[in-house]
Amino acid sequence: MDISEPMLARAVEAEAGRQVGFLRADAQKLPFRDGIFDAVTSIAVLQLIPDAEAALAEMVRVLRPGGRMAIMVPTATSRGPAQLLSRGGARFFAEDELADRFEGLGLERVRSKTMGTMQWVRGQKP
Repeated sequence: MDISEPMLARAVEAEAGRQVGFLRADAQKLPFRDGIFDAVTSIAVLQLIPDAEAALAEMVRVLRPGGRMAIMVPTATSRGPAQLLSRGGARFFAEDELADRFEGLGLERVRSKTMGTMQWVRGQKP
C-alpha cells in the first residue's frame, strides 16, 4: 500500500505476482474494517507521513486481537541517509517515542531495538 502512484508503479514492476496485490491509499485513513489483519508492518515510511500518530492509530485499528505490528524508521543521526532525509522534511522519533506511542494505543509486549541507523518497534494487540 502506498499513496504515491509512481512508487506503486515501481512496486508492481518489481514484485507483481499471482499472490501479490497493491493498493493506493492513505495510511492516515486506511480503507479497511476494524480488526481484519493478523499483522501490520511499515518499513521506512512512518517518518514521511504528515500525521504519523493518525497512521499508527489506524494500523492498530485494523489489527485483530492477538495481531502484531512492527515499524521500522531511520534513527536520527547527523550523517548518512538520515541527514538527507531530514533535509527533505522527514520526521525523526526520539528513542522511546514510538514504543511509548504503541503502549498508548493499547499494544502489549512492546519492544524497541536500534540497529545502526534503523530503529524497529513491535507490539501485539491484546
